[in-house]
Amino acid sequence: MRIIISILLLAGSASAEPPAESLQALIQHAYKNSPEIKAARARWQAAIERYPQATSLPDPMLAYGYFASSVETRVGPQRHRIGLKQTLPWPGKRKLKGDIVRSDIEIARLRYEAAVRDVIVALKVAVSELQYLNAAVRLTQQQQRLLAETEKLATNEYAENKATLQDLLRAQSQSAQLTYDLINLSEQTEAQVTRINALLDRDPEAALELNGAAIDSRVTSPIETLYEQALQNRQEILLARQLEQRSDRAVKLAEKQSRPDVTLDLLYIETGSALNTQQDDGKDPVIIGMAINVPIWGSRNRARVHEAMHGRRAAAFSTRALENRTRAGIKVTWLKLENARRLIVLYRDRLIPHARKSTELAETLTRDTGSTLKQYLETQSIWLNFNLAYQRALADRAIHHAKLEQLTGGTVK
Repeated sequence: MRIIISILLLAGSASAEPPAESLQALIQHAYKNSPEIKAARARWQAAIERYPQATSLPDPMLAYGYFASSVETRVGPQRHRIGLKQTLPWPGKRKLKGDIVRSDIEIARLRYEAAVRDVIVALKVAVSELQYLNAAVRLTQQQQRLLAETEKLATNEYAENKATLQDLLRAQSQSAQLTYDLINLSEQTEAQVTRINALLDRDPEAALELNGAAIDSRVTSPIETLYEQALQNRQEILLARQLEQRSDRAVKLAEKQSRPDVTLDLLYIETGSALNTQQDDGKDPVIIGMAINVPIWGSRNRARVHEAMHGRRAAAFSTRALENRTRAGIKVTWLKLENARRLIVLYRDRLIPHARKSTELAETLTRDTGSTLKQYLETQSIWLNFNLAYQRALADRAIHHAKLEQLTGGTVK
């Protein structure tokens, strides 16, 4: 089973804080403790236990009879009767039932793999969101510190008639907005930590500190390779194909259900001594018999086969539909990932450096020439927004990469 394991996030912590954890460590913890994974594993184990039940013979039947009024025979009165019956299914029925259960076992195993995969993807998505929120908090705090000094400058210059009231109010309003943004970001961070703790089966209020490694979310494989990988590895597609095989076996079993089963019968009758002494006095008879059921109701037998055949066709169409949806999902997700990649390059290589230079120039002009603070405040806001958009694009690329892994059923490179 190929499952996606990579590494993530923030810097080290002080001794009083919880130790920083990598994404790999979180995945290992979830694999051992996630209730979803444990439930899927238990269902797989339960399916395995159904195989000996399906392939064993029916329980034999032991019968006992007591003659309340004994039957007087030539050799003596019959007083007790003991019988044993064993039904033998038509040849091939038990094997087909076992094959169907083997399909169920494989289906349960694939569902277990899908559960493990989905927990890993959910962790990667949640951690990517937390990475963005942590970066947004740092950027906003940095901008808040710069704006606090700018607000002091605006207050001083307004007192000396070097700045307008509009400049002062603009600085104060931006400062208030940043304060609100920090509160909102902090609450979102707490909610995201709670989501991660839920995936890990931890206390909702447990502290979480992530290390500073970044997720490698680059994709170099062409989209045709991703299509092929999904058709070969995605658990849901493999499961649908296994359902097709199960349906084929169900059709064969339905056809054999019209074949009779054989029941062997062994009967022993205890006989007492005869009133008249003779050679066979008190001889106990033993009877061996055989019975078969007679499946004469053709309409029921035909309906059973037709039902199984319709189920087989439905399974085939469902597999085809799932393959189509998977290709469409890969295409949409791949395009979103490519868009995030382009945004990363755009913000990192062009927009953020330009915004930084504009901010430095506006700061110099404000300090040296006493020009209006409006341009400086605007460039600061643009710089913050560009950096936030860059961090958002990084998180989106990691999220779309994780969803591609979910759609293809394995690691995407």
